[in-house]
Amino acid sequence: MLEEHHAVGSLLFMYICALYRRLKRDQPEELKEAEIQQLHQRPHSDEEENIQHATNFDTYSKFKKRPGYFESVEIQQPHSDEEKSIEPTINFETYSKFKKRPGIFESLFLPMKEQDSLEFFKNTCMNAAMFDSLVFMIKVELVRSNVPKEITVEERLAMTLTFLAKGLSYSYIVRVHKLDWVELVRTILLETSEALWKVLQPLYFAKPTEAKYSELAKGFLEKWHLPYCVGAVTNEEIILAHSIRKTEYNHIILMATCDTNYKLTSVSIGNNGQFSSSSYGHALLENILPLPGTGQRTEVNPSFPHYFAGDYSFPLLNNLMRPFPGMELSKRRQIFNYRLSRGHQVIENTLGIIAARWHIFKKPITAKSTECKKFVLAVCALHNFIMSNDTDHIYCPEKYADWEDENHIIKKGDWRKDIEDRNPAISHSKCLIQKSSPTAFKQREDLAKYFENNGAVEFQDEFIRGIHS
Repeated sequence: MLEEHHAVGSLLFMYICALYRRLKRDQPEELKEAEIQQLHQRPHSDEEENIQHATNFDTYSKFKKRPGYFESVEIQQPHSDEEKSIEPTINFETYSKFKKRPGIFESLFLPMKEQDSLEFFKNTCMNAAMFDSLVFMIKVELVRSNVPKEITVEERLAMTLTFLAKGLSYSYIVRVHKLDWVELVRTILLETSEALWKVLQPLYFAKPTEAKYSELAKGFLEKWHLPYCVGAVTNEEIILAHSIRKTEYNHIILMATCDTNYKLTSVSIGNNGQFSSSSYGHALLENILPLPGTGQRTEVNPSFPHYFAGDYSFPLLNNLMRPFPGMELSKRRQIFNYRLSRGHQVIENTLGIIAARWHIFKKPITAKSTECKKFVLAVCALHNFIMSNDTDHIYCPEKYADWEDENHIIKKGDWRKDIEDRNPAISHSKCLIQKSSPTAFKQREDLAKYFENNGAVEFQDEFIRGIHS
């Protein structure tokens, strides 16, 4: 009798197990909210986390994404190098449950802006008046943004400026601004950077004219004793932390020119890491820029083609002078190199100030090349905007750039101290095109003769003697 009871109990237990398995198999694949909350509340060990990440979630064909899961994961977005505008993967307006939570913008940034303190400058590289002016300028450009309307233009600009000035990461901004998606932050930064370049570029990077180049030449002659020079030019690599795709370069090429006041006069980013593919680089190499004419040359009033001051990384062209190569040079050629270097050091200082102030360049930039271009152009536009409106000279105070003492000896500026012990994202790059113009060799020799004779300055001989002593 007892054995029969055991048999019946065993069959009943097997039937219950089969029924449980059947119910488990037929359960809907969509997870319940309560189960998800239990999973989040239960502490996980490192081993459990590894198991969770190894799970193939693609098998859950009916799974629906809810906001709030990917607070520290960046959503990848396919893009092409010809991408002209920001097309975010997620349309944030569809998230009707989005609620703006007070974060660092309300608790720290706004009080700091009211005080207009040094801390505000460290986080934005500008004062409160300039910040408000930028908000007004970019507001129209961001009207059609996909970003939730609860995030104001003022907060978006604050987010972008602190990202560029402090070199912050996407995930950090998500956390301190109490937002839910890294993709949301990424979209805000890219859209705002693009808007900054769009509104500032016509004001501070206007199309060059012959009159403008004549004004630049006058400035280089008066301040750096370099006649016929219309600007200093450089070719720089902006290094990326990693390449997102194997076909993508790990850097972009920035070509820039500047005036004597450490403001950029042109910036151009080349495609595929090539200097000549940039619009300004192409115009320079093809000699189609509207440089002033040479006029009529006489012995009393010689006139030379106007040129940019370059370094050894550039070819020698009619509109681009580079130093004489070699160690054992004649006095005439040493004087030419010295005079040319006085003009070229201005662009080194301009990019040095930018690298020192905008900490996004303090290390290789973690971004795709198309994203990096937008950030770099935004910084260049902001640099000119601040340099033109900084009446208190906080951004570039006296002796922050290299300066000249009473004996015309150039002393190192304070910006060099601010970038010490860094692995900056900006590094000098060599122009791949080294084919020089035959007529440019004679032009350089004629200019060297002029520097030694009629165009001489009183301190150049003393400098040459100092080299040999």
